[in-house]
Amino acid sequence: MDKLSLHYVIHYIKRGVWDKVVPELVEADKPRIDSYQCNICEKKFRNNHSKEEYPGRGSFICHLATEHGKIIDAMRNDDVVDMKPVLDILEKSDDRLGKFVRDGTKTAHDNDLVKVVESITWRIQQDGFNIRTPASQNQRKMVQNHHKY
Repeated sequence: MDKLSLHYVIHYIKRGVWDKVVPELVEADKPRIDSYQCNICEKKFRNNHSKEEYPGRGSFICHLATEHGKIIDAMRNDDVVDMKPVLDILEKSDDRLGKFVRDGTKTAHDNDLVKVVESITWRIQQDGFNIRTPASQNQRKMVQNHHKY
């Protein structure tokens, strides 16, 4: 059944169903986004900047859809295809997703499902390498005070 649910997750990704939850990654944001963290269970889905691979968004969506049952909501809200027969099959044949068909998928985090984690490297570059730690500030004061004498 995992392949069946993944099949539908991909269809809904292509139709933009998840774009409100986690916007599609644009070229300019690739260096900025380190990972996506699920606010329901705190699992992280990382991008690989060194290999220029950015699977984080897709991995998070697959996780959200299958592990937290949000694929069921997408199917129920589908205004293009009647997904009731598929929901009936999932309810009877898929232990994990069947539970979501019966009980729903509501969580305390439904209005904020994901945390986008920025890359530390990107943040440093944005700050222009102007990082002020207490130690560096103390060194600066010592050097300034030394020059007064």
